[in-house]
Amino acid sequence: MEYVTDGPPCTLSTERRENLVLGVIRGRHSLSEAAARANVSEQSFEEWLWDFIDGGHERLQGARMRNRPTQVDLLEAEAEELRRALTEAQLELNVLREVENLFRDLS
Repeated sequence: MEYVTDGPPCTLSTERRENLVLGVIRGRHSLSEAAARANVSEQSFEEWLWDFIDGGHERLQGARMRNRPTQVDLLEAEAEELRRALTEAQLELNVLREVENLFRDLS
């Protein structure tokens, strides 16, 4: 995935936010306790939590996903490339067969 920075940076380090989020996920403390430790609103902390769940470490750095080719797009492009290569190989084979026939006729 590719990410781009969005919005003002948070004063807490990414690692600190990550540890607080993991603490909530692991049940070490509640969301409201973690928000108080981070000195942010519960709503902001909940956004961190969903960002972490959605994208992990990169999203906590303030990044958002950029439009990128999907797996289907990549597979379709690869299939098209393989079709072209197969067509080229078939043409080469046809030429070689024609050359073979010409030599056979000359013999």
